[in-house]
Amino acid sequence: MSGLAISAETKKLRRGVAEIVKIWPIEISDHSMAYPLGIMRQAYGTMVGGIAKESWNLESKKTVEEVVFLPIMDGEVKEGQLIGVFNVARCLR
Repeated sequence: MSGLAISAETKKLRRGVAEIVKIWPIEISDHSMAYPLGIMRQAYGTMVGGIAKESWNLESKKTVEEVVFLPIMDGEVKEGQLIGVFNVARCLR
Protein backbone atom coordinates (compact mmCIF):
# COMPACT_ATOMS: atom_id res chain seq x y z
CA MET A 1 0.00 0.00 0.00
CA SER A 2 1.25 3.51 -0.66
CA GLY A 3 0.20 7.13 -0.29
CA LEU A 4 1.03 9.94 -2.68
CA ALA A 5 2.21 13.17 -1.05
CA ILE A 6 0.82 15.88 -3.32
CA SER A 7 1.48 19.53 -2.50
CA ALA A 8 -1.50 21.56 -1.28
CA GLU A 9 0.41 24.85 -1.49
CA THR A 10 3.03 26.68 -3.51
CA LYS A 11 6.26 27.11 -1.56
CA LYS A 12 9.65 28.68 -2.37
CA LEU A 13 12.64 26.48 -1.54
CA ARG A 14 16.23 27.28 -0.60
CA ARG A 15 18.94 24.68 -1.03
CA GLY A 16 19.79 22.92 2.23
CA VAL A 17 16.99 24.53 4.28
CA ALA A 18 14.32 22.03 5.37
CA GLU A 19 10.76 23.21 4.75
CA ILE A 20 7.38 22.03 6.02
CA VAL A 21 5.05 21.66 3.03
CA LYS A 22 1.28 21.14 3.31
CA ILE A 23 -0.03 18.16 1.35
CA TRP A 24 -3.41 16.68 0.50
CA PRO A 25 -4.38 14.54 3.51
CA ILE A 26 -3.27 10.90 3.57
CA GLU A 27 -5.24 8.59 5.85
CA ILE A 28 -3.19 5.94 7.69
CA SER A 29 -5.31 3.18 9.21
CA ASP A 30 -4.84 1.82 12.71
CA HIS A 31 -2.09 -0.77 13.20
CA SER A 32 -0.18 0.68 10.22
CA MET A 33 2.98 2.70 9.82
CA ALA A 34 4.05 5.06 7.06
CA TYR A 35 7.56 5.86 5.91
CA PRO A 36 8.93 7.70 2.85
CA LEU A 37 9.89 5.65 -0.18
CA GLY A 38 13.60 6.47 -0.37
CA ILE A 39 14.09 6.09 -4.13
CA MET A 40 11.17 8.39 -4.98
CA ARG A 41 12.48 11.96 -5.23
CA GLN A 42 11.03 15.23 -6.40
CA ALA A 43 13.14 17.30 -8.83
CA TYR A 44 14.12 19.85 -6.14
CA GLY A 45 14.81 17.48 -3.25
CA THR A 46 13.51 14.68 -1.10
CA MET A 47 10.72 14.16 1.40
CA VAL A 48 12.19 13.25 4.79
CA GLY A 49 9.03 12.42 6.75
CA GLY A 50 5.40 13.16 7.48
CA ILE A 51 3.69 15.23 10.16
CA ALA A 52 0.33 14.33 11.68
CA LYS A 53 -1.62 16.15 14.37
CA GLU A 54 -2.40 12.84 16.08
CA SER A 55 0.19 10.96 18.12
CA TRP A 56 2.27 8.40 16.22
CA ASN A 57 1.19 5.16 17.85
CA LEU A 58 0.15 1.98 16.08
CA GLU A 59 -3.22 1.66 17.78
CA SER A 60 -4.84 4.78 16.30
CA LYS A 61 -5.66 6.19 12.87
CA LYS A 62 -3.55 9.08 11.64
CA THR A 63 -3.88 11.75 8.97
CA VAL A 64 -0.65 13.07 7.42
CA GLU A 65 -1.23 16.70 6.38
CA GLU A 66 2.33 18.06 6.16
CA VAL A 67 5.75 16.72 5.19
CA VAL A 68 9.33 17.74 5.90
CA PHE A 69 11.05 18.43 2.57
CA LEU A 70 14.80 18.87 2.14
CA PRO A 71 15.68 20.76 -1.07
CA ILE A 72 18.91 20.05 -2.94
CA MET A 73 18.56 23.20 -5.07
CA ASP A 74 16.71 26.52 -5.02
CA GLY A 75 13.29 26.43 -6.65
CA GLU A 76 9.58 26.26 -6.03
CA VAL A 77 7.11 23.48 -5.34
CA LYS A 78 3.75 24.29 -6.88
CA GLU A 79 0.32 23.25 -5.69
CA GLY A 80 -0.66 19.86 -7.13
CA GLN A 81 2.92 18.61 -7.67
CA LEU A 82 4.03 15.22 -6.42
CA ILE A 83 6.40 15.67 -3.45
CA GLY A 84 7.04 12.03 -2.64
CA VAL A 85 5.50 8.65 -1.86
CA PHE A 86 4.81 7.00 1.48
CA ASN A 87 4.97 3.25 1.94
CA VAL A 88 2.18 2.19 4.26
CA ALA A 89 2.75 -1.15 5.99
CA ARG A 90 0.16 -2.99 8.04
CA CYS A 91 1.65 -4.29 11.30
CA LEU A 92 0.56 -7.63 12.64
CA ARG A 93 -0.71 -7.79 16.18
